[in-house]
Amino acid sequence: MTRHPLFMALGAMLLTATPGHVFEITTARPDSNSGVVRGHITFDGGTAPAGVIQTDAVIYLVGDGLATTPRAGETSGVPELIQEDITFSPHVLPVVVGTDVRIHNSDAIMHNVHTRSRKNRPFNKSQLGAMTATVKFKRSEIVAVSCDVHSQMSAYIVVLDNSFFTKLGADGSFMISDVPAGNYQLVAWHERYGQVQADVEVTADGITTAQLNFSKTVHAAEGSGL
Repeated sequence: MTRHPLFMALGAMLLTATPGHVFEITTARPDSNSGVVRGHITFDGGTAPAGVIQTDAVIYLVGDGLATTPRAGETSGVPELIQEDITFSPHVLPVVVGTDVRIHNSDAIMHNVHTRSRKNRPFNKSQLGAMTATVKFKRSEIVAVSCDVHSQMSAYIVVLDNSFFTKLGADGSFMISDVPAGNYQLVAWHERYGQVQADVEVTADGITTAQLNFSKTVHAAEGSGL
């Protein structure tokens, strides 16, 4: 019996339930066993207040199996923290445990790299212009970085157990793709707000939508754990 094209098309669609009882229709790909987590983050129920850079927020997934699952399209480049114009750039750098992190001095003056951590061995080294230091973190942790020569310089290296992370977009949105089907914890961190989290279920070829809100400004402790 020949199936009508309309029914064939409907048969290739999935109705996916997402947190908050939001439903989205997505096209099924029978050869895939991964989905997408996407959504928005608000600050006190709205946009980020003055002085808060929302793109410094890091969003990541926690759960069994993620640390040993390669993420499709993952880049193999070395993460880099640049000392330039007496500033660390980027201010927040997410990396995976065991990854080499390059810290490069692009200024023509001496800087210092001082990491403050509890789970990883602290690193404290001065470097002249054009010098590069390489640091590796063996445990997941939020590591505060400073320059002892210039007190206005600060940064955070967010060391994560897996590569399923992203930073918040300028419009408050985020998306983590190629996530293996399963149940996970979605976590968002910002230095001024600490952590917020939600449980999410990712289905094969599905889109899971989550809405998170940073509701209280906190002081980010040096070396605060994940």
